[in-house]
Amino acid sequence: MGYALTRVQFGRVIGSFQALQDRLADLHVLVDSAVSLSRAASAEEGPGLGLRGRGGKVYCPAHRHLKRAHGALHLFGGSAQHTAAIAASLIDC
Repeated sequence: MGYALTRVQFGRVIGSFQALQDRLADLHVLVDSAVSLSRAASAEEGPGLGLRGRGGKVYCPAHRHLKRAHGALHLFGGSAQHTAAIAASLIDC
């Protein structure tokens, strides 16, 4: 957030651009939700602990898996590319 308030582009602080404000607001909501869910999972005792813990595990690191999947798609190719390669090898047999 500090970077957005100090970086200047086109003679304006980039934090004043509407598109960046919207993205930062969305990011703030996501981070705040993750923090709230993590705190609820760590503070709760009893039978609800499993559900809150699982919710935190799903919600908090989901971005990491999305980034890895996106990178793997570009690195190893998509399913359509692999399906075409399999079909081509079966036709050549």
